[in-house]
Amino acid sequence: MGAEEIAATGEEIFYVSKQVFEKVQEMLKASKDVSEDVVIDMTSPDQMADQDLMVPVDMREVSKDFEDVDEMLEKIGAKATAEAFVKAWEAFHANQDKEPEDERPQPITAGEWKEALQKVEDEEADEEALLSTEEGEEEEMCEDEEESVAGEDAEAGAAG
Repeated sequence: MGAEEIAATGEEIFYVSKQVFEKVQEMLKASKDVSEDVVIDMTSPDQMADQDLMVPVDMREVSKDFEDVDEMLEKIGAKATAEAFVKAWEAFHANQDKEPEDERPQPITAGEWKEALQKVEDEEADEEALLSTEEGEEEEMCEDEEESVAGEDAEAGAAG
């Protein structure tokens, strides 16, 4: 699966470190506290080696309430955030949409996830640049029209 396909999986699919996720599951089963650092290690590909395996989770129910992991940590704390990711993993495996297995997001490496995230960031930056260029052109057009109108007013005043 290439970066384009990963990025196109949609906002509801998120990837977490398989190794750290399994550790979090064990911690929660044992009723141990989960620290913010562990959640960050689980969710941030920057904390992982490129070859580390990441697994998909379905954040559909969670993403309604939160913009990102940082907001989750801030509002509900590390343990509840970890529990939300476990529920998202369970939701992914429940396959509510009954997608054929070969069409579902598959585990990927942290390197692939980083590439996909970078592609999304680049596309967003391109869109912002395009919007600011369009706004700049509109402003120039408005300024040109104002200059034109001012010039016509001056000519009309001189002729009158």
